[in-house]
Amino acid sequence: MRQLLILDDDTRHRRDLATRLFPHYQVRSAAVSVVGATLTDLLRPTCQRPDVVIIDPYNDYTDALQLLRTIVAASGRPVIITGLPRPEPEIVAALRCGADTFLPKPFSVNALEARLAATLRRAPAPPAPAPRLVGDLRVDLASHTVTLRGIPIRLTRAEFDLLACLSEYPGRLLPRATVMARTRCHDDRATIDVLLSRLRSKLGESARRPRLLHTVRGRGIALGEPARAPSH
Repeated sequence: MRQLLILDDDTRHRRDLATRLFPHYQVRSAAVSVVGATLTDLLRPTCQRPDVVIIDPYNDYTDALQLLRTIVAASGRPVIITGLPRPEPEIVAALRCGADTFLPKPFSVNALEARLAATLRRAPAPPAPAPRLVGDLRVDLASHTVTLRGIPIRLTRAEFDLLACLSEYPGRLLPRATVMARTRCHDDRATIDVLLSRLRSKLGESARRPRLLHTVRGRGIALGEPARAPSH
């Protein structure tokens, strides 16, 4: 099923669109006022990118064009802008910022579905990312599965997110602040410690005898043995 991301400050409008589009699309939605959290989610290595973003960027507190540039860059997917009728120069500027088309409000779901179909014809779904291999560990982002020496490892979503984040940079120490920003740990350092402990248990290792998951105090966390810091 195709994935849509709807960004609009009108809660009722978002809910109505999601309900009416659901038989044909899987819909996520959020207010533009909390778009920062949405962007953080889009940048997570395990995030399944939407096939199309539908956004009303026009409000009194946001630079619409800057917001569009950011959304286009973060999602890497087609963007349909909506909103009350705008002057032609504003629409042209939005299209030049990377938007694919403009659909003025109010619009029918039939009109939106027609725009979606046309947009998707021009932009087929991206290929699934290749599995990541770190030693005997295989992390498959497309299927959200992990195997160790060919044996499946059952993980929670938070555990998978952490492992996927680390697998993007094998052997590199990632600062905890970076890991927290790109996973569901947010600002809770204790949560990372709990997840690391559970992952080590499932991978058959310990903090005293790490094989895959390494931590260095003051430097960060790595999947795969990190390079030693040069001595002075």
